[in-house]
Amino acid sequence: MSISVREQLLANIVTAVSGQYRVTSAPLDDAELPVCVVSEGEEAATSDAVHDAIDIELPIVVAKGSLAADDSPETLRAKGNELLASIITEMYADETFGDLAESVEYTAGAIISEPGKRCLAEAQFIVRYQIESGDPFNRPS
Repeated sequence: MSISVREQLLANIVTAVSGQYRVTSAPLDDAELPVCVVSEGEEAATSDAVHDAIDIELPIVVAKGSLAADDSPETLRAKGNELLASIITEMYADETFGDLAESVEYTAGAIISEPGKRCLAEAQFIVRYQIESGDPFNRPS
């Protein structure tokens, strides 16, 4: 059975950030940290009649959670920024995710500290890719 370009792309993104796909709930206790979760939003598609292709923009959210060394605001801020920087670095290590995407664009990010030493970072991206018109299993040649 064939695997769609979209599924291959999502799998490669999850691998790139050493994450897991769309966990439905946040970690309940510190023993579940560190964690990295990837989810996608609703994609937008436009027809490219010249190349007989469909251009797709796929919103991706990558979130990481970890424990900081202590609960001081400075330490939490530093850990959050470390997590955010690692997400961005990993998403740009191979912007094509194995020759499946045209590009990746970082669009937003945030860090959040929770009571105690829990720290979270979230980054949002747009990943652009193409499929052959009417064929989600193949990229245009």
